[in-house]
This record gives sequence, structure tokens and C-alpha cells, in this order.
Amino acid sequence: MSGDLLRYKFLLLDTGPLLLYLVGFYNNKYLSIINYNSQDHALLVDFLKYREIVVTPQVLAEVSNLANKRLKEANFSSFFFINSINILMNAREDYIEKDKILKRANEVAKFGITDTSLIEASARDSSRLLLTSDEKLFYYCSGNDIPAIHLNSLKNLIKSYSDNLAYTLSIIAIGDTEFISSPSSSGPRPRAMPTSCVT
Repeated sequence: MSGDLLRYKFLLLDTGPLLLYLVGFYNNKYLSIINYNSQDHALLVDFLKYREIVVTPQVLAEVSNLANKRLKEANFSSFFFINSINILMNAREDYIEKDKILKRANEVAKFGITDTSLIEASARDSSRLLLTSDEKLFYYCSGNDIPAIHLNSLKNLIKSYSDNLAYTLSIIAIGDTEFISSPSSSGPRPRAMPTSCVT
């Protein structure tokens, strides 16, 4: 997975990632019910920190239905009304008309209404990155030049980014150490920074 995916500022969320995001903020103990854990939630929150969430109405409906089924009924009203509404009010909505979805008959037959709404939303605005936990949808997008990342790939992507950052910082630290080392050192001294590079 290419690190250039980190450049996207708008994330179009599929049902799985959105449900993980919302349930994790509500109560970590329910994450196991949807097959995730607190580390998965923390990773997603970190990835979304400086990005704007985009959702479709179809995804919202699916998230609501899944939460209602998987969380005990007694907890659903507090999950939705206390927690989710405040988060979702700050998300952007991309309204996908039913005719746009139904015109994609092949995709509807293969993926269903909700995923087809995401395909349509992604196809008409390539400045957004689709985040999904659906492997079939991910491979379809990858094969059709639709920017997408699988939820399971986030760990590797962020680890790679962190490793590169740590390596860069270690090189800088080594450079600083060499710069302040004893004048008697036989090693080459670092060159002074040209004044034109100083900001």
C-alpha cells in the first residue's frame, strides 16, 4: 500500500470502519461484538485525526441496522442518541440518488445498494479516499482506479510511515551528534547550511 494515500484529507467511510469508529467512542467493551478491539479503534482514530469524514445515507442506514442488531436493544438508544449523533453531525454527507445507483446494475448485483453508493460517490470525486473492511469492494476499487484502502492495511501503512519518520529523525540526531562532536574528531565535519535554505 503506497504511502501517498496519506495525502487524502477526505475519507469516505464504508459501514465497517464507521461502525468501529462509533462503537469505540461509545464503549470499548462492545468492540469485540463487531470483531474489533481497542487497538483497532485507536489506529482508526489516529488515521482520521486530521481528515474529514464523508458518508452516504446508505452507509448510515446500514450502520444503524447493524448496531441495532449487534448491540443489546437496551443500549442502542444511548449508543445512537448520546454518542453517534454528535459525531455524525460533523461528518459530510454525499447524497447518492437512487437512479445513479440503479444505473450501475452490474455493481448492484455484485455488491448491493450500499457498496454501490460508495462506488458512485468515489467515482464522481477522486479527491477522497474510500476506507473499507470489505475485501471484495477493495479489490474492485483497486482494479478501477478508485482510491481505496482496506482497514486491515492501515496498521502496515501507519507503521511504515512511523518507521520512515523514526529513521529520518535518527539520521537528523546522528547529524546533530556529529556536528557537536569534538574538533579533534578525524571524521568529516558537516557542511554549513547555505543561507538561501534557511527559512
